[in-house]
Amino acid sequence: MFTKNGNILKINGNWLNPSNSPVPPGPEPYPFEEVTIGTQIWSKPNLDIDDGGEGIHKVDNVIANGYNLGTQYYYTWDAATRICSNIVGWHLPTKDEWEVLINRRPDMIGKWIKSTYGWEPNEYGGNGTDSYGFTALPVGTWEFNNNRLVNNGYYTWHWSATPRGTYAYANILQFTGNNAGLDPYSKDKGFVVRLIKDT
Repeated sequence: MFTKNGNILKINGNWLNPSNSPVPPGPEPYPFEEVTIGTQIWSKPNLDIDDGGEGIHKVDNVIANGYNLGTQYYYTWDAATRICSNIVGWHLPTKDEWEVLINRRPDMIGKWIKSTYGWEPNEYGGNGTDSYGFTALPVGTWEFNNNRLVNNGYYTWHWSATPRGTYAYANILQFTGNNAGLDPYSKDKGFVVRLIKDT
């Protein structure tokens, strides 16, 4: 709130020269659909922003076990970090932030965040229950070196912001288990991206 004292304005207890305009409010966070899990707010669905730079590949109508999973964007780690660093109010989750989600129940979190369709049937995994509304789809990975989509229906990987030398950590979900896990992968892999809201 502004108050006036003669020809001086006051904002938040500080007296300002009226010739200096107050700092405008910052931009609102990017309006992703959100899903709240515990204390974390995640974006939903997968990131679909193309900034025109390298390391991005779009695949229309990804099919997995007879389901159309829609259009998906796959990113190298460099592309994911580049794009996410420019999205107001959100960021690429770190390894530690992924672990907060995973540690809710390491042996079952995969089941709880996987979609209820599209995953290859398996007695030890298969489709999830999507208990939190995270809806992790089995969209596989894009191989930039071979220019092809692989493992759709079986796996999905989400990048983290945490590098490890020439590699970077990603969260993996698979059709053969109910867990989730973080492992380092080559930064030139084409994985999908979820973001986490700034706190």
